[in-house]
Amino acid sequence: MKSPVAHWGAQEVIPTYGQGIHLFPRHTMRVTAGPAVDLSDLYDRPRNLFVAAFIGSPTMNFFPATVERRDGGLAAVVGTVAIPLDTSALADDFQRWIGRTITVGIRSESVAAIPSHEASPRVTGTIEFVEELGSEVIVHTRVDELGPSADIAAAPDSTADSGHIASAANLVAKLPARMTCRAGEAVTLFIDPANIHCFDPAGPSLRKGVEA
Repeated sequence: MKSPVAHWGAQEVIPTYGQGIHLFPRHTMRVTAGPAVDLSDLYDRPRNLFVAAFIGSPTMNFFPATVERRDGGLAAVVGTVAIPLDTSALADDFQRWIGRTITVGIRSESVAAIPSHEASPRVTGTIEFVEELGSEVIVHTRVDELGPSADIAAAPDSTADSGHIASAANLVAKLPARMTCRAGEAVTLFIDPANIHCFDPAGPSLRKGVEA
């Protein structure tokens, strides 16, 4: 029986027990009966921009960022927002990115209404629309201080893990259902710096120990 193939553009891959996920060139994933890459590992440690955008719903937020020295360490500066970086979790040669542009990925659950860390950057946005899912709400906001977001290309036949810069500063947050959120209202959000993802804009992850 032919194995199902999930192409770019799908947001969730749910293999059954005993199945695995294999990554193939030209932006495809195949669910097979044998051992392969663990889905939770793909989610927590995506090896490139394609995997990061493919796995998870809502899809990961992406922003271009400049790596700068800040407060004795390194930070990814997204628009006017400086996100502290844990260099111990990044590639050994990450220092070469100082002064250069990387792509930062932020999952919606890493954006909260209360800070999870004392170093969590605070941003203020305008709610554009809300998805009420019962156990949680997905809040789509515009946060101008983050600058333009990176819209990762979503073509199945793309030959490179690349993206283009969108004009809107969109940030999607996954918040508790008890929160009251209405379109047009202002909202204060906090980004968890411990759970951001850094990528070479060409695709590969810049996390230590992750192979592209």
